[in-house]
Amino acid sequence: MRFYRSGEVIRDCGIVYLYSILREMEGHYKKEYGLDFTDNYLEFICCDYSEIYEYIINVKVFENFLKGIKAEFKKLKIDEEIFGNATVESYVDIINSIDGLKLSDKKSFQKKFESKYMPYVRNSMKYGTNSNGEENFHKNFYELLRLVVELNGKELEEQKHVLNKYKPSDNICCICHSVYSTEFDITHKSEEKPRVNSRNNYMFMGSEKNTFNNYGNNKSSICFVCEFLNLIFLLYFSLKQPVYLAYVDSLRDFYFFNSKINNLRRLYNDQGFYKKLAQYNSKNIRLYLVEPDSQKGVVLRMEQVLKYDEFLKQIKLYSIINKLWISTDTNINIRDLRKLVVSRNYKSIKEVILLVLQCFDKKKGQRVLNVMKTLSNIKLMLEMLEIESNENGGVDLGKDYKTFFYAGKALGEKIPIEAKNTVGFKLIQMLKTDNRDGIIKFLYHSFMANSIPIPVYFSKGILDSEDSRELTYNIGVFLEGFFN
Repeated sequence: MRFYRSGEVIRDCGIVYLYSILREMEGHYKKEYGLDFTDNYLEFICCDYSEIYEYIINVKVFENFLKGIKAEFKKLKIDEEIFGNATVESYVDIINSIDGLKLSDKKSFQKKFESKYMPYVRNSMKYGTNSNGEENFHKNFYELLRLVVELNGKELEEQKHVLNKYKPSDNICCICHSVYSTEFDITHKSEEKPRVNSRNNYMFMGSEKNTFNNYGNNKSSICFVCEFLNLIFLLYFSLKQPVYLAYVDSLRDFYFFNSKINNLRRLYNDQGFYKKLAQYNSKNIRLYLVEPDSQKGVVLRMEQVLKYDEFLKQIKLYSIINKLWISTDTNINIRDLRKLVVSRNYKSIKEVILLVLQCFDKKKGQRVLNVMKTLSNIKLMLEMLEIESNENGGVDLGKDYKTFFYAGKALGEKIPIEAKNTVGFKLIQMLKTDNRDGIIKFLYHSFMANSIPIPVYFSKGILDSEDSRELTYNIGVFLEGFFN
């Protein structure tokens, strides 16, 4: 089977999450599906689509159901970890085994187990509570999946035979532009049901009889394939709860960026992240804020369009900011720094990092320099300066790295730990005002007072540096050696 990228956010996100589901299935069923995930399509081997059906119903829909149950357990102050390895087979036994749960509550949670449906389509007569029972929902979803499989790869004329039961219309799907829509809809009932376009078929269509329509065409039609991918998107939205969607013109990049942007903790611990990004070509990235709406389904609000390099820069800066150590007695916090990244106020970020470069702990009522945290902050500042320099095609900031590092290390070995705070503080204050003469005089005095030879080219790296960024970098390297 093969699903092609359409350029429509919801549908393409459904393809991307279907890829994630298939990867999970390979581990679950201990088999391979011949996955081929490219910029433009997802392809896999589907010998038995009942496996996809069973996994979505018994695993993904159950996961979504369990998310709501865990939220209720949290309100009851019962440890939700009891559901760690829960399955559809073990759920009732787990509920019965909880000693702290009243008998009436146990019955209530058992009753809820009989109402597991697709998220965000509660009023759907096919996949929601209005289907009047899980059995009907399962029957309708299985039929949808059958149609998706049989329609895959078919030319328009061949599609008419597959859709004969539902009477193919003259309209082609306004989402994928490659599959016929139909006059009649899937139903578990014996009588035919006219197909009505609404958010129960596709999120952007609005509620039934609502004039909201993203496509500006009162004859907009949705095919069964796009309806299926919409349901997969809804599972993704409900299970992952993304705040943003980052859309790019590539399914692989779509998958990659959204797995990172909505999981910052994992992102900032992923050492291969920057190496992976280097494989991609420059492209525009569209950021959407994702919000549910009772009438319109899921609404995507355009936040900004970023160039690839700009987006990468923001992600790197977020990484740096989240790793900063900030003294508890300062009025600066990580949240404010993140806002500076969003507003692209990069100059202010550098100034603030200089303010918090030295990190102090409180011990016995006194401020004590934490050398380890201060050293970490210095390295983060150097990383930020390198990002700016590489972006602007500037000078090689690291060309004098050894000169300044070993000069700082030599001085640091001569000065007791309790005095290092003062040296660092004076240098940082002079950096803020670009006081190069003051820096040279202070360091030359320190070298001579401690019988340390003045390194070759040391003064050149301070007085002749092209801009404040290069000066800050060199002094930062000096401090790195000094506190090392």
